[in-house]
Amino acid sequence: AVGGELAAAPQPSLADVEALAARARDSGLRVELRVEGAPVALPAGVDLAAYRIVQEALTNTAKHAGPTRARVVVRYEERAVALEVGDDGRGPAAPPAPAPAPNGVAGHGLAGMRERVALYGGTLDVGRRPGGGFRVQARLPIGRRERGTVGSHAQPSPRSGRMPSTASRRATVGNDDAERRPPR
Repeated sequence: AVGGELAAAPQPSLADVEALAARARDSGLRVELRVEGAPVALPAGVDLAAYRIVQEALTNTAKHAGPTRARVVVRYEERAVALEVGDDGRGPAAPPAPAPAPNGVAGHGLAGMRERVALYGGTLDVGRRPGGGFRVQARLPIGRRERGTVGSHAQPSPRSGRMPSTASRRATVGNDDAERRPPR
């Protein structure tokens, strides 16, 4: 530290996603990682958000899916980076609780993913996969801000707190506000 200030550790980025997958493998989770498209320099905030979404999805898989395999796809598109983390496990019986992060601080789960995606005008879709397992799909625009949609399947019922089998709730996220639509 110079002048009494602590040096900030570098923030992780998608360039570190292989190391993230390796740490998940070291903890016992079978992880397949695929990067599609040519990696490009992302805006710092988008890069960090994308990394944290993959990190939280893998943490949730390890915590809630039971013995399983996870598949991570990072796809660099012309105007966005798309992320998909899916598993073939049992999925959460209830909404995932905050999970401890590597630094011992609680994670933010699905709510944190929604906030990160909304901040950058992207889209998020989470829910059970047909045939079993759970899936997180996120798309973060690169460059100009786009209006995004945050969707979620398998949300707890507001009345019972239990997970419905085919519930769907979508929220449209604009630049400065969030508008909720009722479940379809």
